[in-house]
Amino acid sequence: MYIRQQNSITPEVVHALSPLLDLLPMEERRMLERSAEVVEYKRHEPIYNEGESPNHLYVVLDGAVKVYRQGVCGRCQIMRMLGAGSFFGYRASLAHEPYVTGATAFGPATICCVPMNLIHQVMAKCPSVMKFFVEELAKDLGVSDKRMVSLTQKHVRGRIAESLLTMREVFGLDTEGFIDLDLTRQELADYSNMTTSNAIRTISALVSENVISVKDKRIKLLEDELLLRISLMG
Repeated sequence: MYIRQQNSITPEVVHALSPLLDLLPMEERRMLERSAEVVEYKRHEPIYNEGESPNHLYVVLDGAVKVYRQGVCGRCQIMRMLGAGSFFGYRASLAHEPYVTGATAFGPATICCVPMNLIHQVMAKCPSVMKFFVEELAKDLGVSDKRMVSLTQKHVRGRIAESLLTMREVFGLDTEGFIDLDLTRQELADYSNMTTSNAIRTISALVSENVISVKDKRIKLLEDELLLRISLMG
């Protein structure tokens, strides 16, 4: 972990925090801007761990982050994948409990960190800020509800198809049209709630059917409508 800068504001930080900063009076806005840190994480470096005290609000400036839980026998279940502009790490503080998940950088990632004690202060003064976080939590809950059904009821093909469509939506495409995320088969399996061998077989089958193409760790979606149909049919 490398703190690139502290107690200073840049256009990239203002842009990432704008959904929150735009709700604040000038005094509170400047207080949050002065408190913001920009931290650079290496690939697979932890941002926070299960059981730790939640001290910061995090916002992804660049790169990708996975939020996960350790399950039975140490198996990892990726709960969410987060791209640029995503707010995370604040729920546990609002609930006054330790983290029940961990968060790790997929690859090199740049994260803005704001102390949660300041977030609590501005929420007490600004009802619009409280409303912002309630809406963010409500959106996350809706996504979690949908994923719970998908991960427990869909066939492996449906789960993989849904995962690929979601990743494209979150991370976009690179210059060659591949999903802009280097993802191991194990990480794809952890996100789709299946074994790595099942993920490998399913990806190979979709490649042979010309639904997707693969280059190293990158995946390109070739047949959107078919993938969507596979996802919906489960």
